[in-house]
Amino acid sequence: MKKMLTIEGDGKRSLQELILSKDRAKLQWEVLQVTYANRLNEVPAKGTTIELVPIGNHCLGTTFLNHNHLITPELSASFDRLSKQVDGFYFGRYDLRAASFEDLEKGNVKVMELNGCGAEPSHIYHPGASFFKAMADLFVHWRTIYSISAANHKKGVPYLSLKEGIQIYKRFKAVTTS
Repeated sequence: MKKMLTIEGDGKRSLQELILSKDRAKLQWEVLQVTYANRLNEVPAKGTTIELVPIGNHCLGTTFLNHNHLITPELSASFDRLSKQVDGFYFGRYDLRAASFEDLEKGNVKVMELNGCGAEPSHIYHPGASFFKAMADLFVHWRTIYSISAANHKKGVPYLSLKEGIQIYKRFKAVTTS
């Protein structure tokens, strides 16, 4: 789960003061002062939550949380239904939005992004999480990817050659770095 970068009004401090009082928001100050230029002196009412950045990314102040305890058979079935709509998709991570947990279980979601096996399990970044537990989770992640790859290979799907892998990596780097 992700907690987007937000501030909560206290009825006393301005938007600017609230942003600068929150460590994660302060790191985004250069962008936020432009985005909210017309609202910086506004004093949000007590209890009013303002989502400062709608994009769920570490670099933009999002906090990643481990909510694996919420996984239910209904939730697993919901993701299974979603995943079966993508031919050849066996493993990955969805970035999505849902209005409620009930909507999530029913599959009433907006998929923002579908990340393949190269996407790490983001729950390992939960504040205060154990480094050793994160490493154990990554090893399970990689073992699962290997098992799926081996199973697909037994069904006739060829492994990538080193040359093909390097070409794919170069294309990926070309579109992700600039």
